[in-house]
Amino acid sequence: MALLYRLIVYILLCLLSSSGLHAITASVIIPCYHAHFHYLEKLLDHLSKQTVLPHEVVISLSESHKVAATDIEKLIKTPYPFPVILLPTERQLTSGANRNIASERASGDIFIYQDADDIPHPQRVETISHFLEKYHVPIVLHAWQVDTVDHNITWQQNDKNNLKFYIVRRWAELDNFKTPVTCGNCAIRRETFRTVRWPDRHGGEDTGFNQQVLEIYTLMLIIDTSLLAYGTHYVY
Repeated sequence: MALLYRLIVYILLCLLSSSGLHAITASVIIPCYHAHFHYLEKLLDHLSKQTVLPHEVVISLSESHKVAATDIEKLIKTPYPFPVILLPTERQLTSGANRNIASERASGDIFIYQDADDIPHPQRVETISHFLEKYHVPIVLHAWQVDTVDHNITWQQNDKNNLKFYIVRRWAELDNFKTPVTCGNCAIRRETFRTVRWPDRHGGEDTGFNQQVLEIYTLMLIIDTSLLAYGTHYVY
């Protein structure tokens, strides 16, 4: 039985593997509201040090009138090794609505979602791009950890070719994972966003989006390594 299962998985991976690989472009999508604006400078610094740089960073900033105009101007004028597109609005928006606005503006082949107050692994863009380039899956999730040292995390260097990963076809299968996975900071293909939009509601929009993608495509890839740190020390 175990041999049959491994054979089925092998056949599935062969079918999912892309032929004629090309370098896909990654847009990092950041939903942000006024109270988290001050995290953006540090986050953009982390993204500037990625082993593979994103094609662009797109930020949807809600309640922008509550941020000092000089701070916004400083961010816009700061040079980064990638284009930074800031989309300010004075409206009060949910994280889902901010993600939708930024995604609609993004031009990359894949969208890597990144909350403003979280810290990316230095290889996050490289690792996610590798899996979405190699396997034709609509969505990728991964594990996360907690930042308890104020951005001074010692990350483990990953060999993307040897990372363990799983194929999931039903949401209930996630209950089998001992390591928690991040839902809001997932990554998708551009065509996935054409089919599924982020729910515009407070609470549960992250899980709701992932569940809807899985319900439609019955396919999800989970990378079994931490590529993101959640900050417990932040004041919301």
